[in-house]
Amino acid sequence: MAIRSSSPTYRGSTAPPRKMMPALPEPQPKTWTIGSPVQAADGTITTFPLSNAGVDITIAMHGCLAPFDASSYVEGPRKNLLLRLPAVWEASWEKIDVDIVALAAKHSTAMFGHACNEQAVLEKYKPCTDKKGDYPRQLKSKLVIEGFYAARFWDSERRRVDPTTSTANCRYNVVVKIRGLWVGPENFGLVVDLTDLQSTDVAECPF
Repeated sequence: MAIRSSSPTYRGSTAPPRKMMPALPEPQPKTWTIGSPVQAADGTITTFPLSNAGVDITIAMHGCLAPFDASSYVEGPRKNLLLRLPAVWEASWEKIDVDIVALAAKHSTAMFGHACNEQAVLEKYKPCTDKKGDYPRQLKSKLVIEGFYAARFWDSERRRVDPTTSTANCRYNVVVKIRGLWVGPENFGLVVDLTDLQSTDVAECPF
């Protein structure tokens, strides 16, 4: 399903607004396909693209809280954005972790250069979500703020708006794209890119 081709209208357009995020089924990593590897320029990280029957893997989630601004270790358009997920997504992301380990074990020779069982793969896996105690599960996502792959921002009326200068303490409906699996010398994990963020409200201070 091509999420980016189904766009709401820009502010000021006379065309009726279109729905930002269609209903998407629960992710099923066991049906995902691993593509040919792409190596980073410095050779330290290899990325294996992921797709589902030849289609990009996208997930729509409502009511995600961004407690902090997007940030990065170096200057550039690609930022890290932490999202606190609604409780309804708790079981789904737990299952994604289990299924990704099984998928990586199945393709371990291609990914790691040798066959690995699931326990060995689990020891290498760096989940993109984190759960501590009774606090909401947190998703570590990537936010591109400029260029062709820049994430799109929408207001509560589903109209396209300029990217915000601050995401701290804001709540969003989001679409994320599971772009692939990154593989480093010791670890591996999912690449999760934000493609769309719809502002819903400003949350109360979480601290």
